[in-house]
Amino acid sequence: MSLDIGTTDNTATSISTAPDPSPSVENKPDVFPNPFHSPITNYSDPSNLFAMPDLSTEVDHKPHDVLVYPFHSPAVANDLIATARALVYPRGKGIYATDETPDLIAAVLHAAAGETGKPKVGTDEGEKEKRRQWREAAYNAISGDYISGVILYSETFLSFQLGPLLTSKGIIPGVRANGELRPLPNYHHEFIVEGLDGLFQQLQAARIAGARFSKWRVPIACTSVERGLPSEAALDAHAETLAQYASVSQQAGLVPIVEPDVEFMEDADLARSAWVHEQAIARI
Repeated sequence: MSLDIGTTDNTATSISTAPDPSPSVENKPDVFPNPFHSPITNYSDPSNLFAMPDLSTEVDHKPHDVLVYPFHSPAVANDLIATARALVYPRGKGIYATDETPDLIAAVLHAAAGETGKPKVGTDEGEKEKRRQWREAAYNAISGDYISGVILYSETFLSFQLGPLLTSKGIIPGVRANGELRPLPNYHHEFIVEGLDGLFQQLQAARIAGARFSKWRVPIACTSVERGLPSEAALDAHAETLAQYASVSQQAGLVPIVEPDVEFMEDADLARSAWVHEQAIARI
């Protein structure tokens, strides 16, 4: 199994998450196989809040066989890879998405209570407390036996501070990185995703609050070839956005999960969906 991690040149870097069978790395948890067999590189430490110096007390100074950005130290690279592996191994566990917006949670609670009228959201402290209790109850109910990671909305991390609750269960907390949708100019039924502005600072704040990975979703409309969705412009825009996001996420110390979400529309079939998935991933 592999995890796609974007790079600054719009290419997808697939880091293998399979255990390394080579006896040469036995008892060396800070050494990982490079699936692309590129030359071994000892990278310098990044110039950001989560940089870890290459001190002899933390890691040795031997080259590390990892494929990461040049601004990552071996310690940071090892942390990212270890998190990526923990999300997919052992098999049989999944990632639980709980990144609904406050508006959606308010609507759900409003409907469950049988209330009429428009639900309150905003800064109403009573409504905010209901959302906190809802989230906390959900996280208390889940088990680390079946869930490896949970995707949280930023409010859950920064305001409710519920990341440590998941960590205490052996579950890796992650944060939703993408913003809201807006129409792609001159293209009907297609959207682009906002959220890149200020993303680095937002992910840094989530990292401090306990996040170890992030997720960015882009919806991709899919129809038959005759109906023409997705457009080339939409595929290129989504690839550019996902690549930039993945780069920023790694720099902030979070494993990026890119999610090109192909949505069936009208007359699309499974073969068309598979082709669109391949196109979307190949362009990142």
